[in-house]
Amino acid sequence: MPYEDDSRKVSAETRRAQVLGKLLRAEGAWVPGPELADSGTGGSEGLRRVRDLRAKGWKIEGRRIKGRDAWEYRLIGPPDAVPAPPPPPPAPSLPPSARGRDLHVSGELVCGQCGLTMVDCRCRA
Repeated sequence: MPYEDDSRKVSAETRRAQVLGKLLRAEGAWVPGPELADSGTGGSEGLRRVRDLRAKGWKIEGRRIKGRDAWEYRLIGPPDAVPAPPPPPPAPSLPPSARGRDLHVSGELVCGQCGLTMVDCRCRA
């Protein structure tokens, strides 16, 4: 009969979420490392989850607990926002003599009314 331990079936992502949840619930207060390294977060691997969260951009501060060989942690900020992608380039402007005619520009057929490629054009829809 194979050994079955429910705590081993919990994914690293779930355990990471548990550690993050503890830090969020502390609302900026210090959380002792042993609390983050309980059996629910994978034991000593709970502290590894702190490193994983930092690698994902979470701002987590750590300091040694005075007089003990242990650390405590606090969440000081979420990951920086991912910048929005740049806007698409504007449609090419057509010279007045080309307006109203479909043109081939760089190998693509361009609408003479709006200046967009025929794939993106809505003039004829």
